Amino acid sequence: MLLLVPPAAGDPDPAATAALAAKRAKFEAAVASALEPVNKKYAAALRRLEKEFALAKNYEAAIAVRDERLAVEKALAGGGKLVTTGNGGGTSPNKTPVPVAGGERVFAGSAATAADGAVVDGGYVNLTGPGQSAEWALSGLSPGGYQVVVTYDSKLPAAFQVKEHFFRLNCDAAASSGKAVEFGTLKVTSRAKSILLTATKASAASPLRIKEVKLISNQ
Repeated sequence: MLLLVPPAAGDPDPAATAALAAKRAKFEAAVASALEPVNKKYAAALRRLEKEFALAKNYEAAIAVRDERLAVEKALAGGGKLVTTGNGGGTSPNKTPVPVAGGERVFAGSAATAADGAVVDGGYVNLTGPGQSAEWALSGLSPGGYQVVVTYDSKLPAAFQVKEHFFRLNCDAAASSGKAVEFGTLKVTSRAKSILLTATKASAASPLRIKEVKLISNQ
């Protein structure tokens, strides 16, 4: 004779827990799908506002709007359900390639000063681990807001930071084969003497290879 013992009081019913988890996942997917068009419109509006502030030389406001936009785009990329505020650090998801225009400053990989294990090879800076970096000296670059466009290769998703004297832009980079990608606005101050690009996610198996960095003036 088989004796069925009911769960002890207070113990969750496994079947009920599984059913609840399935219902919750289905509901969250439906919410994310419904909010996606709204979040895309919000992100587009934030991008326009960011450029308006940059053109008006209100760089603090442009960076604040940028952080909000990046958080929304990150939620979209990850199937997020809610529009969230930025974390203040400025993390940029990958963008589609963009055309570049006048008023730009170009930093080629072959002209970089490599450090912490990075190697300049064949016109590229090869970054094979976190902390490796490339630096370019600034000369005659006017203070202001600049769109950062990076041309790079990477077999797997990578990440890096672009920094001037004080301000920085954290960039999440999707796998790419030599495309020019816009990562957002970086404020350059009058005290900036160089532009430093540092890998935060890279490996020997999938090196982050930087061919070119462009700073395109918002002015």
